[in-house]
Amino acid sequence: MKKLFSIIAAVFLAALTLVYSFSGETVSADGQIALGINAINKAGAEGHSLIITPSYGKVLSSASNGFCWWRSATFEWNDQEEAYIVRSVNLTADGTNGKNNYIPENGFVLTVNIGNDYGSINYINKLSSDCYNNLGNINVGDKAYLTGIDISGGTIITSGGLHYAEGFTSDAEIYIGSKPSGVEIYTPDTSKPRLDEVNLNAQSKVTESEGITVTWDAVENAEFYIVNVNTSTIITDGTIIANNLKVTDTTYTIPADKTTAGGKYTVSVTACAEGYRSSYNTRFLVSVVSDKAGDSIFKDKKIVAFGDSITYLPGWVAMLSGELGTDVINAGMGGDKTTEALARIDKDVVALDPDIVIVMFGMNDQAIYIPTGRPLVSPEQYEANYRTIIEKIHDSGAEVVLLTGNNVCTDSGYYTAGQYDLDYGTGKMSEYYDIIRSLAEEYNLNLIDMNKIISDEGIADSVICASGDGIHLSNTGKAKYAEWISDYMYDEYFENGYSEPEVSEEPSSEEASEEASEETSDESEATDESEESKDWITDDESDNDETAAEDTSSEISEESEAEPATFREKAIIVIITVAVLGILTYLCFGKSKKDKE
Repeated sequence: MKKLFSIIAAVFLAALTLVYSFSGETVSADGQIALGINAINKAGAEGHSLIITPSYGKVLSSASNGFCWWRSATFEWNDQEEAYIVRSVNLTADGTNGKNNYIPENGFVLTVNIGNDYGSINYINKLSSDCYNNLGNINVGDKAYLTGIDISGGTIITSGGLHYAEGFTSDAEIYIGSKPSGVEIYTPDTSKPRLDEVNLNAQSKVTESEGITVTWDAVENAEFYIVNVNTSTIITDGTIIANNLKVTDTTYTIPADKTTAGGKYTVSVTACAEGYRSSYNTRFLVSVVSDKAGDSIFKDKKIVAFGDSITYLPGWVAMLSGELGTDVINAGMGGDKTTEALARIDKDVVALDPDIVIVMFGMNDQAIYIPTGRPLVSPEQYEANYRTIIEKIHDSGAEVVLLTGNNVCTDSGYYTAGQYDLDYGTGKMSEYYDIIRSLAEEYNLNLIDMNKIISDEGIADSVICASGDGIHLSNTGKAKYAEWISDYMYDEYFENGYSEPEVSEEPSSEEASEEASEETSDESEATDESEESKDWITDDESDNDETAAEDTSSEISEESEAEPATFREKAIIVIITVAVLGILTYLCFGKSKKDKE
């Protein structure tokens, strides 16, 4: 019987190990998330989990070329908590938006990417890959504890040569959560007194003609203040507007010509003085709205933007909120075709009881699956799906606004076909946009024909699309989308824009959608798209447009299409499995022993 229990116990322990491995987190013995570090105060390179301290730079972008393809997080020491505290987390990794985190005097910035395997050299390593993924599991306000790391000395404990080499090991880790036991924890020098935190006075929302004026109460013993201002519309700690300005007064104004309607801006102020540690960095978010927003007819309207990753990725939806004076709800989802849109429209749109729904799909639908030469969604099915979307939104009591979007930019250094066996740049986009135009006319709907506006204004696709991508929007493209949609809504939008289509002998839109769905079901395996490409490029390579194009995923997003099973669900499955194994083991061993007796 002892042997039996030993076997069951061993199986149970193995199962628990599987639970932790399935969770996607590196977990310490105390249950915290552990972020492995393989370098400190070095220039960015592939496969790096890198700490940058104040001794190396004051702003993250000054330490390397923008860290566009990296995730990042800012940490700052808190005397009361006796721990580092997570101050910001930035999970956006693309070729457009560099990281400009302010590096606090009493803290550091962690930035991490995933390397590529070039055959002759493989930069992919488990440490940085795990750290990159685990940054998605930490939150602002979390406590952090360092081991194997000396921030003041700028050193970490590693061995085994190059950070991506097979024999490389690191004892440098950041534990997120409760304080770990059994390891030596690094604490900074706190012998000098620390200045009190700055108390900011500012409006959280201002109009574009006002500019942003921030004042604060004088801090006792402070000699000057360090002011940083970052754009935060698209990513936290985005482009720097004010870079480590030394201010002796207790006020700072960002002029109106430095801000944009619909923009969000993070203002950071730190008090400093000789003989003192600088104060805990105070951060404050200010939103800028258009001058028209105060009297906007939309300020009391609930508006939902329903689309794929061109909608989902941060940018034009947030900007549009500032233009219209209301929070436009982002119901975009990366990788969505109209078929997936129909599967979630009730939950993600109708259930919100919106007044207006802005709809844009098609980029994924028109993509060609190269092995078959057929689009992921045929034009016939696309039209049927769109009809159902229109009718469902109208039946919910909301107004429907249709959008056409951008073309795929196939210029050198933008989109290159082949990833996931897909080709987005076939020139078929116009056929799908024509369907949207036709439906808008048939149903008498508001139509914002942005594809036509781009053409009429002579704006190149390379201006609208992000380099190294060619599908998603550049920052200019995002601003243009918000501007054009806003202009239409103020100048041309009409209410009650819907007419019942003429009854024909053709199958209903829902029937046609079901039939079309059956036609393409054999292609479903080919249409699955990942959360994001695991291929990343170095900052030096991001200047090479052709390399960037190869290493950027096509129509993907920061979120996967299907929600992964939760840790609890996986744990339940494993526990049930353990119970079954235990019963079977008992039946085998117990019965065998009984027979022998």
